[in-house]
Amino acid sequence: MSSDYRTRTLRQALDATLDAAMRPVKEAR
Repeated sequence: MSSDYRTRTLRQALDATLDAAMRPVKEAR
């Protein structure tokens, strides 16, 4: 269960980072 929680947290952090990185690119186009 702890592993699932860790994976979910890691995925959320990665998704947030990707969103922040892709946002300027989408606005630039």
